[in-house]
Amino acid sequence: MTASPDHRQSLESALARDAEDWLAPHRDAFALPDGVIYLDGNSLGALPRNVAARVALTVEGEWGHGRIRSWNEAGWIDLPALVGARIAPLIGADPACVVDADTAVLMLSHVNYHHGAVHDMAGLTRAAHEAGTLVIWDLAHSVGVLPLELAGCDVDFAVGCGYKFLNGGPGAPAFLYAAARHHGGFAQPLSGWFGHA
Repeated sequence: MTASPDHRQSLESALARDAEDWLAPHRDAFALPDGVIYLDGNSLGALPRNVAARVALTVEGEWGHGRIRSWNEAGWIDLPALVGARIAPLIGADPACVVDADTAVLMLSHVNYHHGAVHDMAGLTRAAHEAGTLVIWDLAHSVGVLPLELAGCDVDFAVGCGYKFLNGGPGAPAFLYAAARHHGGFAQPLSGWFGHA
């Protein structure tokens, strides 16, 4: 089978555009097999070639040799602010605004759906409140499976769904819990498909 003249022209045009692509040289910075076009970066970006050596240095040198000293000597303690400052230009933000010293909200899934580990809701909520932080619990994998005491744990907010372990099926409603002390203090800016006026 031979390519049609139109197909050859399209291929030549595509190859010419590829050659002019200013991003093309950056492909060599990633560990990608030859002939693979990797477009799944929304789920997991391709491995940068320099990362494996850096991780090995962190594990063997900083963790293995430096141990607890590495919090300061290797700068681990400052990494959140460093990473936040690097993310800031990607989202059009001031670097000081991406990571703050205070945490406004702690959001956790009560049950980890991969391995079934359960967070200590009462203990974590109490610790968050002592730090002046509000707590939102995701109950998608615990409602209908585990006993829950949102009021007893002094939870601020919780969200969940009816289609998993409540067996609600298609169209089953989700739910939102807000402790009475927060009623009137917060507004929900998002409306569902059937939640408009």
